[in-house]
Amino acid sequence: MFPGESSDATFDGSRLAARLRFEDPVRFLEFYDRQLRHAVVGVRHPASVPPGTPMLVIVSPPGAPDQLRLAGIVNRVTPRPEGGVRLRVDVVIEPNAQGWLEGYLLGLRAALHPRAPTTPMPTPAVEQQAELFRLAEQLDDMTYYQILGVDAEVDSDGLKRRYHELTRLYHPDLFHEAPTPGLLDAVQRLYRRINEAYAVIKSPPRRRRYDEGLQGPPHTWKRRLDATAQADAARQERFRRGATRLGDYYWRLAREVLEQARGSEAGVRPALRESARLLRTARAFEPDNDHFRHALDQINDRLTAPEY
Repeated sequence: MFPGESSDATFDGSRLAARLRFEDPVRFLEFYDRQLRHAVVGVRHPASVPPGTPMLVIVSPPGAPDQLRLAGIVNRVTPRPEGGVRLRVDVVIEPNAQGWLEGYLLGLRAALHPRAPTTPMPTPAVEQQAELFRLAEQLDDMTYYQILGVDAEVDSDGLKRRYHELTRLYHPDLFHEAPTPGLLDAVQRLYRRINEAYAVIKSPPRRRRYDEGLQGPPHTWKRRLDATAQADAARQERFRRGATRLGDYYWRLAREVLEQARGSEAGVRPALRESARLLRTARAFEPDNDHFRHALDQINDRLTAPEY
């Protein structure tokens, strides 16, 4: 049995999905420390499934109003002596979910160990509260880059690191007990805008569209990407990339394999076969993605063409 495996895992008849419900906070912390923090979940299933099968894992932490919905893929299948199988599922925790989870865990550990010196969440100092109120009031006058505290040339790794820093600092769950009137509302507004900024800047099409609105004198800047522009950029992004985290991940791997094989005649066909395998995996996550289908068709055409 995988450490911390939940006996409450159930499976949906229409698609492979596991629901893990936790009532015991100690058990959930054990599950997180042994599994989820490593992006792995162990569940039971009555019948075997092939490795590579996509799976949706829904985790319900104890006392939490929200569920974690994690896209995953079956990595390993092990028969159980008492019948059925154990599935080891690799999951992807999106940045928004990771930020919420870290705040929830901080509060949970503080509740379980109130005397531990590192767990209490003190009320922010007066200076910190003033800074939070100031930021919340000035959000409409700040660019996404200013809200995130990064340069306009920031790369994806630096952007991701900064986003995680901010979600740990300003997660609303950390401020629910704050006695200062209006502080929680200010933090929630700031947190929403941080997530909005990150969603735009991390996406190349949206970022390009947003940067176009920052041309010219500051008084003409469009500091927020309007809904129409966001929708248009999102359509471009879905065309060029995957719509899901894992679909996009395997799509990028398929492209990288072909890029690395350029200029090497001996390595072209093996690269085509590997790229086709990765694209089939990407399509398992996004069966309706025409972009993936066309790319796979083109590669299969090249593989079936006669060699001269």
